[in-house]
Amino acid sequence: MTWFALFAVVLSLYQSVYKNDISSIVRSDGRGYYAYLPALLIQNDSSFESVVETEKSYGKGAQIYLYKEINGNSYNKYFPGLAVLQSPFFTLACGVSWLSGENVDGYNDIFMCFFLLGSLFYLLIGLISFSKVLEIRFPNSTLSKNAILVTIIVASPVLYYAIHSPCFTHVYSFALFGVFSLLVLKIQIRSSTTLWFLLAITLGFIFLVRPTNILVVLAIPLLLRDFESLKVFFFNLFSRKGKLLVITLGTFISILSLLFISWYWQTGKWIVWSYNGEGFNFLKPKLWDALFSYRIGLYTHTPILLMSLLGLFMFRSRFYELGVYLIYVLLNVWVISSWWCWDYESAFGSRPFTEHIILLFIPAFYFIDKYRRTSYILLSLFTLLGLFRMYQTLSGITPVARYTSSSYWSSLSSFGIDEIGRFNFTKSCEPYGQVIKEEVLLVQEEESFDSSKEYGLSATVNMTKPRTNERYYFSVKLDKKHALERFENVYLIIDATSNDSDERSYSAMNLYNDRNEGYKYWSEKIVFEGIIHDNLQVFDQVKFYIWNQGKIEFSLKNINYKLSVYKN
Repeated sequence: MTWFALFAVVLSLYQSVYKNDISSIVRSDGRGYYAYLPALLIQNDSSFESVVETEKSYGKGAQIYLYKEINGNSYNKYFPGLAVLQSPFFTLACGVSWLSGENVDGYNDIFMCFFLLGSLFYLLIGLISFSKVLEIRFPNSTLSKNAILVTIIVASPVLYYAIHSPCFTHVYSFALFGVFSLLVLKIQIRSSTTLWFLLAITLGFIFLVRPTNILVVLAIPLLLRDFESLKVFFFNLFSRKGKLLVITLGTFISILSLLFISWYWQTGKWIVWSYNGEGFNFLKPKLWDALFSYRIGLYTHTPILLMSLLGLFMFRSRFYELGVYLIYVLLNVWVISSWWCWDYESAFGSRPFTEHIILLFIPAFYFIDKYRRTSYILLSLFTLLGLFRMYQTLSGITPVARYTSSSYWSSLSSFGIDEIGRFNFTKSCEPYGQVIKEEVLLVQEEESFDSSKEYGLSATVNMTKPRTNERYYFSVKLDKKHALERFENVYLIIDATSNDSDERSYSAMNLYNDRNEGYKYWSEKIVFEGIIHDNLQVFDQVKFYIWNQGKIEFSLKNINYKLSVYKN
């Protein structure tokens, strides 16, 4: 485990510091999670306007984490748990920046290095905790639990999000899940006030980082193995005339109160649905897609978990363990797949399951114990596949997310430098709510481009004002044909602009799903979809057009542009 931890640290430093610009450590959703720290501890600015200006000075693009209320106040849509966990490292970065004469702004390289250090710290906490969990949970097994743990980490999204996307919540939730599981097992061995106090703190932070992860409490019966142990566990909680229960609930609520304080600091209201215009479709969950789709299915993209399905056959005479495992899996899958953006724009694997991986793998240990030779072969294959897929994603060969059946299988043979950028994800999840307006912007039978034609197929539409939580969703469909062995440098441009400011949302999408499509023959219909992010309602119009930057020759037909407006 020590060697693997060292390997993870070196790989993270290589990926975040050497290969990429260190300033990119905090990016995408992570900008919102992190923004609480400079906004509160440096700027004392609940509007986050100062933070946005600082981000701009470091060349960061348009932000997507601030929302605007009807009264004009803005607030951070993301939850503050990650910021709280990173606060000790942020404080150290403030001190080092001040001592070294650097600007204490929250975004210089010193702050980014300490942020990376913090994320690695929580990765190590998760590894150590889960290592001890497996030793306690399977005391009679002679398996090398640490070796299997390392295998699971490498063959699943855990390692990717730890080294490539440490600004997302998953490595922190992974650590908290490990600590939570370990505390549950230690309480089973010897209940004490201290352990219950720590368990409550951990559960509070699990909620504060990612509220839906509160369902980790469903893992308690699975960790305790039998109904008698479960009864003793909760008997201890209600013992001592309810003293432990009061301490546990009080501690949990005190951690949870940080969320309400955060909302009040930003808006003057104690309760806010910060994900304005987003929500759950509990009556229409994407269960099958979340588990088995080519696009982002859990078992499709983390096939090592198929061993857990095999392990369920070992539970045939263990009705308790079978039942509690299925309850844990099905309820978590139901909630995760009910979110409007059920694929979560995942960069590698299905990311909301990342922190659940070790708990989901528990039945596999029974299978491995009984069929060791077969299991070791499978574990080796899944580990190699995990490393290969991570190489493809980090090198830019495969789609960031949203595979099709074609790209999934074709990509398995794509590994050379020439394959970089070959695949492109072009489909998005439809916004939450109902369509209140739909407008066809352009319909054209056919259009040809050549070296003399750099731009074409332009359409502009005005965006109605005032508006609150409307979501603008575009869909562009077309067929394509060309005579080039390498189709590139052609883009679909989506350019949203404001009449009153320099605010802009500019996106250039490669005009392909697979760079090889449409070669000599008409491709099947290609679809480009996405949301035009306008959380602060600043844009007045959006323009669509094809940019033939490479000035190459190709033809398009059956062209259709559509813009839909959603509101809940």
